[in-house]
Amino acid sequence: MDPPLLPFPGEDSLPAGIDPLELLEVGFRPETTAGVGAEPPLSAEEVGSMLPAYEVRRLVGRGGMGTVFEAVQRDLQRRVAIKVLSPSLTNEPGLTARFRHEARLMASMEHPGVVRVYEAGETAEGYLYYVMEFVDGEDLASRLSRGRLSLEEAVPLIANVAEALEAAHRLGIVHRDIKPANIFLPAEGPPRLGDFGLAVTAGQAEEALRLTRVGTTVGTIEYAAPEQLSRAHAVSPASDVFSLGVVTYEVLTGELPRGNFDPPSLRREEVDAAFDSVVLRALQTDPARRFADAGKFREAFLHAADRRRQEALRQQAVRRKMVRRAWVMCLLAVIALVTGGSAIVAWKARKDAEAKQAAAEAAEQRMSDLIQFLLTDLRTRLEPTGNLGAMESVLEKAVGHFRRVYEESGHSPVAARKLADVLVVKGDVIGVRGMSAEADQLYTEAIALTELARNATPQDAKATRRVMEAWQDRSEHRMATGKYSDALLDARHLLGEAEAFAKQQPGAESTHALAMAHRAVAHTLGYTGGLEEAGEEYHRVQSLLQELVAGAPDRADYARELAELDMSLGSNAEARGDLEGMLRHFTAWHEYVVRNEGPDTSGYSYSAFRMGVALQKLGRSKEAVSYLTDAVRIAERESKALPGHKGCLNHLSWCLRFLGQAQEGVGDVDAAARVRQREAEVNAALSAAP
Repeated sequence: MDPPLLPFPGEDSLPAGIDPLELLEVGFRPETTAGVGAEPPLSAEEVGSMLPAYEVRRLVGRGGMGTVFEAVQRDLQRRVAIKVLSPSLTNEPGLTARFRHEARLMASMEHPGVVRVYEAGETAEGYLYYVMEFVDGEDLASRLSRGRLSLEEAVPLIANVAEALEAAHRLGIVHRDIKPANIFLPAEGPPRLGDFGLAVTAGQAEEALRLTRVGTTVGTIEYAAPEQLSRAHAVSPASDVFSLGVVTYEVLTGELPRGNFDPPSLRREEVDAAFDSVVLRALQTDPARRFADAGKFREAFLHAADRRRQEALRQQAVRRKMVRRAWVMCLLAVIALVTGGSAIVAWKARKDAEAKQAAAEAAEQRMSDLIQFLLTDLRTRLEPTGNLGAMESVLEKAVGHFRRVYEESGHSPVAARKLADVLVVKGDVIGVRGMSAEADQLYTEAIALTELARNATPQDAKATRRVMEAWQDRSEHRMATGKYSDALLDARHLLGEAEAFAKQQPGAESTHALAMAHRAVAHTLGYTGGLEEAGEEYHRVQSLLQELVAGAPDRADYARELAELDMSLGSNAEARGDLEGMLRHFTAWHEYVVRNEGPDTSGYSYSAFRMGVALQKLGRSKEAVSYLTDAVRIAERESKALPGHKGCLNHLSWCLRFLGQAQEGVGDVDAAARVRQREAEVNAALSAAP
């Protein structure tokens, strides 16, 4: 059940939609007066006069929303911290409600790992305040600035923080700003989790998403989950798990997990590889693939930390089994004298086979989380950002592992599919690094493996889909390397597989597979000059997707694919010289993005770019400038958030190129010159990126 909260009088009063404030980042540091730059609006003496029950001793820090003082509660002689809402912020929309909201949430958290709130109220002079325990120590950010922690310090620290966060999640509270600066390290006792100024309850998450102001990132960008940055989904406990995963990676390695990062064990020799799967799962881009909450994360983290003890227990169990087996074998030897031993031989063979299978399954399970990371996040990170050497090394180990599993399983269908999956990912990596021939061989082997698995289970729809995916993987690789004719042959083979699948197992799944196959053919035809035929294929895709949407109007993925098709149809119209058709389709796609993603997102930047290009080609330069200016603004922001990312830099370069053309079209020569200069800078950075 959600803890009771103060009523919120309106949209502006909800704890969302305001730029992230460093609420308590330095509020518990007794040796700092962070936030200086202007005299504090209140002195310790003034606060003491307003709150006579407390002996207010000194200012200990200022955050974005309040000033914190050290004090002693006179009647209990208890050392406390008093946070007072800054007078200059009292009239800011929503901040008074957020201040109350923060106090209520922290007061509802009766857990030793959360900063306790004792009292909250308003002074006779109209100042909001709350009283909390004083944490005499430093925050984790300050501690990490002096060097990384020993593993003996790091493991219990993360476990305790996860336990405190688990308590919040049990109450339906999502913190939204987990980071080292909000984890306080007292001289005695467990670490404390503080700063609930951005927190929401489960019931408010969707509303917070709706009301978050355009251009606002809720949380601290280095630690925020992808859904907090893109606002594509409402936050959930899994969002906090992502942030906790970033903190855990930093605590274990002393580094932030940026770009194509290595598993923790590759960054620090003392870190056991058992932690890799835990941290990598927490850092999945898709919230559904992370731990559901901090409790699940903590359980897995402690299991990884306890692996040595678990291994010892397993060895004890093995020894006990060996003792029991010795007794059993003695008994069987006696029976063998009577029966001739044929039944015993069969029994032993069966047991050996079962043991071998169990060993293979256990080995595969130990790798599963790591491989899941490689098969999901890696594929979204494969734009040529460079620095893939370490990931290739991990993939090489994974390929070796699954080759062994495949051989030891007797070429089982499941093992074949697993090996195929990791071969495709390795193909993606080395393909990006320019090893196209080697990558092609890996895709080809993956096709053979998936077909073998499908032939063993011909009625398994999943096996059939995996065959089609393998053909599509190779087609896309060949298209990316300029082998358009070969890519088209693969796409047509894919279409044949999809048509057979639709006949054998009619339904939504096979209809969708058929639509995707027609789309693959259309894409490749566009590169081989068959523009008219490509347009016909795109329209077939459109009909199939419209059929799926009509049958399942709640399926957002079908609706998005149908909307995305307008982008392909627009590009096809552009290539055929149908500029009005191009604008019509790009407009349809752009309107979908505005409705479903918002006007200040990465997706908006790409759709606005398309609109600007279409309008510029139609001679409507003034309108083009408006769209392209928006596209550039967002692309600049994305490039700053991901410095050196080639995909971001490439998109920014194209946006600047067409913006310069549009500005020249309206006669704004000076603005065009500035844009051209910026384009040259971006292109230089693009050339220098690894």
